[in-house]
Amino acid sequence: MSLPSAKAAGAAARDAVATPSPGSLDASLMPFQREGVRRILAWDGRALLGDEMGLGKTLQAIAVARHYRREWPLLVLCPTSMAHTWADELERWCPELVPGQINLIKSHHNGALSSAAVTILTYGLVTNGKEKERLVANVMAAGFAVVIVDEAHYLKTRDSVRTKLILPLLAAAQRCVMLTGTPALNRPVELYPLLSTLRPQQPAWRTYSAFVQRYCAAKPTFFGGRRGLDVSGSSNEAELYALLCETLMVRRLKAEVLDELPPKQRQRATLALDAITREADALPSGPSFERRSLLSKSVVELAAAKAALTAEYALELVASCERLLFFAHHMTSLVRAFEAAPRGSPVLFLLSITAAGQGITLTSACNVCFGELRWVPGELLQAEDRAHRIGQANAVNIFYVCAKGTVDEARTGGGRGPRAVRP
Repeated sequence: MSLPSAKAAGAAARDAVATPSPGSLDASLMPFQREGVRRILAWDGRALLGDEMGLGKTLQAIAVARHYRREWPLLVLCPTSMAHTWADELERWCPELVPGQINLIKSHHNGALSSAAVTILTYGLVTNGKEKERLVANVMAAGFAVVIVDEAHYLKTRDSVRTKLILPLLAAAQRCVMLTGTPALNRPVELYPLLSTLRPQQPAWRTYSAFVQRYCAAKPTFFGGRRGLDVSGSSNEAELYALLCETLMVRRLKAEVLDELPPKQRQRATLALDAITREADALPSGPSFERRSLLSKSVVELAAAKAALTAEYALELVASCERLLFFAHHMTSLVRAFEAAPRGSPVLFLLSITAAGQGITLTSACNVCFGELRWVPGELLQAEDRAHRIGQANAVNIFYVCAKGTVDEARTGGGRGPRAVRP
């Protein structure tokens, strides 16, 4: 795919984001985010956005996608645990979308691919099931010109079924923004599927053999009577990093943009549960003893129902950061869910909201996740401040995991912070 001239692309980028309207998505971008959008537009909307977690990759990707609104339908590819969060963010930042224009594919038999402005597809559906090939063929036939790929490192294995099925979709799209907070710069072979899809004609990775010889310290191997190639290493790292930044990658660390970040950044992660009691709607009104008893029972049930998806989401987060403080109240179900995770999964700090919510300092971590909420907002704010206190050198990212259609949504105030709900 040919790139526009630097002059033309730069003018298009400036026109898109230099004069935002008050209250718009563009006006909400921080300076470094605006620069990220400019660079991606200058690359014709095909780029790897590798900002560190907490720097707003989702917001930047939506800003780029909106620039190409006339080329939609838009496809968002993401982990299962992030599907409803993406739907929420698109509704928030694309107010022109009316109900029904965001289609979240829930099975291999979904037939509404071409009628929606936005389609959200999860990796799970492309990985599992006998009809995954048929689903991908239907998605390909729908002709998505603009694609956002969240957690693009899911496609790091060149020969996996998932990667082989998905990469043709991305190659066919005119615009493709891949997001990952952990670009495998110390294991370049894992970048090859992404790079060769975004810029197939780039000489440095036009062929797999040339790429691994130059950047993966390729070494011949001989095992079981068969010759092979060890490509797990890295070489010419500085050259590759410079080439990526010059041609297709935006990568910033928190330390580089700290003066632009607020001290706390809160985000609500929305999960959808197949069968739970919508406790807030079903309970008697008023501050009665009956209401309190039923509500307490329903919150315990909600915590158990959320456990598996919450654990999946937390493990997604910790894969993108060095340390994660994970707060909850009803621990039994969560501990079981974490124990069920595959061996080799990242380790996180699992803490009780009440026991660890005060009196301790955990400033070595700057990422905090709440798997459950509390009736008293002050308890959550105290827990937040285990990381956000004197000695913290970074902005603190705070994630609240909420079950869609439950009292969780009311208790987080749309991701702006914890708020009280009368029990």
